[in-house]
Amino acid sequence: MERYVHREPRTAVAAFAAVAVSAPVTFAVRGELVAPGAVPFFTLGLIACAAVATQLSRFKWLSRVLGFETAQPLEGPPPRASLRRLPLHLGLFAVMTALTLGVALAWEPLVALTPLWLGTMWLGEAGPAATWERANGKVLWRGHDREEPWRLSVSPRPPTRTASGVRPG
Repeated sequence: MERYVHREPRTAVAAFAAVAVSAPVTFAVRGELVAPGAVPFFTLGLIACAAVATQLSRFKWLSRVLGFETAQPLEGPPPRASLRRLPLHLGLFAVMTALTLGVALAWEPLVALTPLWLGTMWLGEAGPAATWERANGKVLWRGHDREEPWRLSVSPRPPTRTASGVRPG
């Protein structure tokens, strides 16, 4: 089981790491990644995509917020989750790097930068989920049901400090 808010940054880190591997390799083999005149357009498109994805995810009817609100209570105690323990989704990183590098070397060098778009969109989805968790005092979980791993569940948010100001053990 995985904490929902941790899933999005982990996948974004995997996308950015795939670019960090595939872009230099593609540049070393093929030369330039983007034509010099296309760099401003690519950058502007990347920023626009991130902004639009972030803003659209804030509307209930366009985002997963409706799914957050219909999440079922988690049965049993929630697992301890730490983004620091495993910040990278290794399987996604391997697949994304292999596909990106293969297509970039065989067809179009610009493809080496396409995981940037996915990474920015995944980071844009993490914001509304974190905001929803804070506003509702709950923690979203994913993968508790093996038959339907996409189904979300919620648990109460654990206290970050006790009444005496000490972090719970």
